[in-house]
Amino acid sequence: MDLDLNIWPSNEKMVKMLKPNTEKNNPRCLVFVYTGQIKPQQQTDFISFSVFSKEKREKKNKNKKPFVLETSFSLSSGAEFQMSPNPKGNDDAIRRSSKKPKYSKFTQQELPACKPILTPGWVISTFIVVGVVFIPIGLASLFASQRVVEIVDRYDTECVPQSFGFKKVDFIRRTDTNKTCVRVLNVIKHMKSPVFVYYELDNFYQNHRRYVKSRSDKQLRSRAFEGHTDKCEPEDKTDKGTIVPCGLIAWSMFNDTYGFTVNDKRVEVNKRNIAWKSDKHSKFGSNVYPKNFQSGGLIGGAKLNESIPVS
Repeated sequence: MDLDLNIWPSNEKMVKMLKPNTEKNNPRCLVFVYTGQIKPQQQTDFISFSVFSKEKREKKNKNKKPFVLETSFSLSSGAEFQMSPNPKGNDDAIRRSSKKPKYSKFTQQELPACKPILTPGWVISTFIVVGVVFIPIGLASLFASQRVVEIVDRYDTECVPQSFGFKKVDFIRRTDTNKTCVRVLNVIKHMKSPVFVYYELDNFYQNHRRYVKSRSDKQLRSRAFEGHTDKCEPEDKTDKGTIVPCGLIAWSMFNDTYGFTVNDKRVEVNKRNIAWKSDKHSKFGSNVYPKNFQSGGLIGGAKLNESIPVS
């Protein structure tokens, strides 16, 4: 490693190239404002340099007094140094005044690294290998998706009587009207078991800030927090007491009921194992029962059985 030490100003014409016996340190350039010879001295943790005046001074330097400058420093990156002449030559060297950590290859991002060169041949070979691996996987996924039999039926417009026209909300609120609707679904392909049934709600803004926060997790977790309804307004309380579960999320629970028949034979729908175990055992308490739910004038979602816990 070479360490360049430059003497300034340049009219002194004193430039020394030193090669101290240090290991694995980057070169640093120091600028001294003094003239003289630089004498390296090896230490354990620092590299110490002393600047002495020449014995035979040049004519232009006759007015300059002899002095001794001693300073010690480490080769940390970005270290700052403060040096001043020490005429007595004692050991009062000025140390570095830096708060930066000790030099290490990790902090300086100088650890060995591999930097591959992206040549055309290397890139083409990589894409070929990746293609050979993923093309069979993609073909298998494509064939598996084509075997899925899916039937979609929208019934919200077909099941509203023509007498109500576009007044769908009035039809839903009417309690004296039979709302049973029969739809015939033609299955043109064989459906292997198990058959899954999903419902889809469109134009339902479930990510609205007010809607998302309108619930009480503490109330759902334990009966001891039944009155914890700070975020459930306006569905927090009724004239009969606190609503359990409270909030807009519980109030707008989907309440359509489905039944299926094949060749006039009823098909049983299994409702088990449709919720996560973590929700059943941790998020919803087994001792929390519905209370005063959907008892207001405005009909929201489904009714809950007060003898069955929310979990």
